[in-house]
Amino acid sequence: MDENTGQGVFGSQQIITTDADQARDIAAADIDGDGDLDIFSVSQNDGKVAWYENTDGLGTFGPQQLIGTISIGVLSLSAADFDSDTDIDLVVANASTDTVTWYENTNGQGAFSGPQLISNTLDGPISVYAADLDGDLDQDVAVANFTGDSIVWFENTNGQGTFGPAQVISLNTIAARNISAGDLDGDGDIDILSASEGDNKIAWYENTDGIGIFGAQQVIDIVTGNAASVYSIDFDGDSDFDVVATTTNAIVWYENLDGLGNFSLEQLIDNSVSFAFFVSAADLDGDSDMDVLSGDDNGVFWYENQHPLAVADHEIVPIRWYPNPTSGLVYLQHEPGIHIRFFTLFNTLGQRILREDGITVLDLSSLANGVYYVTVATNTGTITTQLVKE
Repeated sequence: MDENTGQGVFGSQQIITTDADQARDIAAADIDGDGDLDIFSVSQNDGKVAWYENTDGLGTFGPQQLIGTISIGVLSLSAADFDSDTDIDLVVANASTDTVTWYENTNGQGAFSGPQLISNTLDGPISVYAADLDGDLDQDVAVANFTGDSIVWFENTNGQGTFGPAQVISLNTIAARNISAGDLDGDGDIDILSASEGDNKIAWYENTDGIGIFGAQQVIDIVTGNAASVYSIDFDGDSDFDVVATTTNAIVWYENLDGLGNFSLEQLIDNSVSFAFFVSAADLDGDSDMDVLSGDDNGVFWYENQHPLAVADHEIVPIRWYPNPTSGLVYLQHEPGIHIRFFTLFNTLGQRILREDGITVLDLSSLANGVYYVTVATNTGTITTQLVKE
């Protein structure tokens, strides 16, 4: 992975593991409940689903811990709490068997169950992403179908890991290779992103009603070389969701210029990779900015965000949360004439944690330390702010 300076400037590659034969996807999450971010990985040639402990909270990782070995061809994973027990579970897509399955974190410390089936009727499920797409505060699952040229999602019907039938997000992709999610337009619900290899598009789809009805494809870029993967989080410290993507031989990012889903031209992170199959982001070194994770045939690596921007640098808005950082309660202050309609709290995976109407205080004491995003809907518009729990 490479370290992000906080302004979209990235440092040199740092190795997490070389014990993954064609690593195809990774995710960062607190797998063992110790307050720092660990790493999940899946690798195609050896069929491994595994995780790596962040041993010091600063980006030093322990040896590979195997969750399971499944048929060769496993291509994608996503981390979320599917059974509402407050620990991190895992969902995996396998294009060779047309299956999507999830694994329960049985003890909250990284011991996992066997696979539990979500679907075996898709056509080349190559990418999977967990997010609350229907606003009911449990984690649903979105899937890109490479052979089927489609993107669909499955509702978590009871918050316990029971999933409904596939629902269509888009049929307007050619060889959809990767998907992700985030609130790209600042309206408090979760939108979907895609990278499609057949037409080389990086694109997004608006969640038009907040309950899982999606609008038409909106193209961010048509890249040079095959579009391989995509992810969304705030890389430049301005409290909206930017986009990072990989192509045949490069890792690039796009700034969300207005917080509404209008993006800059591509900005280069690294052009020395050998077909980076996946990209993700997390604060791996505990400095409250988002670093970039990726991987290719040579292993899994990260890029450090090296120049973090202070929260105070972005308080020129009609609302602010204080104290920020906080260890517990955080209060909303706003200018006269601003009326608070509701707010929505997200983690760095783009997953919705809660939604509240009209109140002006948040209690973060039960949440893990780290970075969160809160979108506040007011009478004058929607404002997204970064919160730091420490």
